[in-house]
Amino acid sequence: MALKRFLIIAALLATPVLTWAVAESALPGAIPKQSLQVNISGTSGDITDNLRQALTILQTQSYALSSPLRLRNAFHQGISQIHDMLQSYGYFKAQVSGHLQYYPQDHTWIANYNINLGPQLKVTQFNVTIVGPGKSQPAFEHLAQRTPLQIGEPLIQKQYTAFKNNLQNLANNLGYFDAKLTQHEILIDLTHYTAIINVTLKTGERYQLGAINLIQRPDKFDDSFLDRFIPKRLSGPYNQHVLNQLEQNLNDSNYFASVNVTPNPNSKTKVVPVNVTLIPQKPFEYSLGVGYGTDTGPRGLLGFTWRYVTRTGQYFTSQFMLSKIYNIFSVAYVIPGDNPLRDKTSIVAVRNNTNIDPYDATQMAFGVSITKAYGNFQLTTGIEEHFIRYNTDANSTTERRRYLLPNAEIQYLRRFPKHGNYWANGYSFDITGTGTYTIDHISSQSLLEGTANFKQTFSLTPSTRFFSSYTAGGIAASNLQNIAPTLLFYAGGQGSIRGFDYLSQGPTNSAGKQIGGRYLALASFNLEQRVFGHWSVLGFMDTGNAFLSLHHMKFQKAAGFGISWRSPIGAITAYMAHPIHVPGSSWNFDVSMGTFLG
Repeated sequence: MALKRFLIIAALLATPVLTWAVAESALPGAIPKQSLQVNISGTSGDITDNLRQALTILQTQSYALSSPLRLRNAFHQGISQIHDMLQSYGYFKAQVSGHLQYYPQDHTWIANYNINLGPQLKVTQFNVTIVGPGKSQPAFEHLAQRTPLQIGEPLIQKQYTAFKNNLQNLANNLGYFDAKLTQHEILIDLTHYTAIINVTLKTGERYQLGAINLIQRPDKFDDSFLDRFIPKRLSGPYNQHVLNQLEQNLNDSNYFASVNVTPNPNSKTKVVPVNVTLIPQKPFEYSLGVGYGTDTGPRGLLGFTWRYVTRTGQYFTSQFMLSKIYNIFSVAYVIPGDNPLRDKTSIVAVRNNTNIDPYDATQMAFGVSITKAYGNFQLTTGIEEHFIRYNTDANSTTERRRYLLPNAEIQYLRRFPKHGNYWANGYSFDITGTGTYTIDHISSQSLLEGTANFKQTFSLTPSTRFFSSYTAGGIAASNLQNIAPTLLFYAGGQGSIRGFDYLSQGPTNSAGKQIGGRYLALASFNLEQRVFGHWSVLGFMDTGNAFLSLHHMKFQKAAGFGISWRSPIGAITAYMAHPIHVPGSSWNFDVSMGTFLG
């Protein structure tokens, strides 16, 4: 009872105090919310940004503004913080002054820091010493040569810290797991304004690579097949780069949903066994794609892959593409070779129906091909039997042809480091040749055909790139008119000359009907600008055509613009293109998906 009386009395006594505090905040003379503005002069760029991040007065604004005394203390503390930060950039003789002022009309505090940087301390000696069994390892010397911490360059603390970390990481990556920095110091003489850097790494013994244990969860492949993904250099002294290559190989195979490579250094035996845990992908994969083009109308793609038909990685794939002017159905059974990423044998079957202005054709093809990689080169050889039924605008009679076509293709691809980590730079070319000879019931006529393609892309800035492509082709045959139109050359449409309908360009007869070309020449020039995130805009010009004679070449031209989104499944680009100097022509629209050299 006594406690209850005490609480009631305390509440009654507190009520006037609380009422007064609330009433005071509502008075016209109540203290308004104050703001803070910090100005730094005498520096710019990265230094200014880091200074602002280091200042307590900015990082704890609300607390500093809670009282004038706290604000003044934080302001004066900022002068010391600026000195410390400038020393990390080599400015040991910098002069810092400032003043703090309150502007009651704006209820704003303004803190001004004025900086006179003075001379920047330069590195006068840079001594890196490697002792122990790894002292002759050239990678350590290369790292020291590449660091910005060179004689005559500014002494910047974060570069020194980065070099020490990189040196230790390099030692670990090369298998020197016992490596230690026994000396790491910067000797500064402010009288003579010199800086001497001394770094000594004691490597210890280099570890050897042990057994590679491939662990499948669940078990799907023979060990002999998985061993094909292991680089040949994966033995002897430990090297993290080779393990990274193993991980990349397994990820690129498209067989595995997860790849985890775990080295386990043993300090007693100086051996590093490696556990590789593999979680396979689902056995069946379905793909669906849609698009639209002025010339093709709506189009779709449906794909199916059976990833592992056998324990040796053999797989089956099929694809169906459909539009108002073509439909293509293809199947392939693929047998991986010694290098499963690049070597394979493919057994293929294709049925293709095409209905365009130059011709209507139904084509079936069966064949086998073998692909082998040689460094950056890839060679594919094969043989296919084609059965073709067609009629053309120039000849409405249905014709039938069959061709046994041995073929060969050589490809070369070279990629360079990405500029700005967005687009791949590089170039590629491929040359394809095929031909046949008249044989009863096997080949309807004799011919030779070849095409060559070249692509290149390079970044002008981290957000701008130029890319182009060039195509040339030719046919050697005694009577071009008897060749099935699917083997002749036409131009126009996506991948050819945007702005013209699909395969609508080429030589014509006296009645103005297209008859297909003996030669093909195409070129495309594109400039792309990234605007934000994964979105970019581009402008382009395409030119070229198909011809009967190299002495009578009439090039068509088209230009346009587009917008591209770099989606998780590839670049999706929408184009608007218009022919140049073609009376009565209109804009063509197309949406496509794919990358240009990655």
